[in-house]
Amino acid sequence: MEREVPSDWLARTVRDTMSRLEKVNDMRDELSAISGEAESPGGEVRAVVAPSGMIRSLQLSRTAYRMPPEDLAETIVATIRRAAGDGAAALSAALQPIVGDRVNLAARLSDYDTPDEQVLDGARATLQEFTRETGGR
Repeated sequence: MEREVPSDWLARTVRDTMSRLEKVNDMRDELSAISGEAESPGGEVRAVVAPSGMIRSLQLSRTAYRMPPEDLAETIVATIRRAAGDGAAALSAALQPIVGDRVNLAARLSDYDTPDEQVLDGARATLQEFTRETGGR
């Protein structure tokens, strides 16, 4: 088997990379629309989350307001985590054909299936403060 000349290898690698970047750029609108969705087992909370963990929407049912604040906070956090995981899986599925078999996107994106803990801690604290201020109503 003949060895590839380094300059040929580099030129081929650059062409391949540019082609993949163009495909990703062409998919920009599609990728920005990707989100994950989840609903709590009891239906109290529904979340739509970007693959990055950014919350796009959060809906609480009437029964959610009857939950103890700590339970509601945990239900919201768990639902957001599941929605973020769903979004990461959708992003992986959309990009895998572009990056090919050499990269396991699902494994690489698994780190992004949970939003930043500081964000979640802040959400918990805000919810608990709101519940105290409203007298648990």
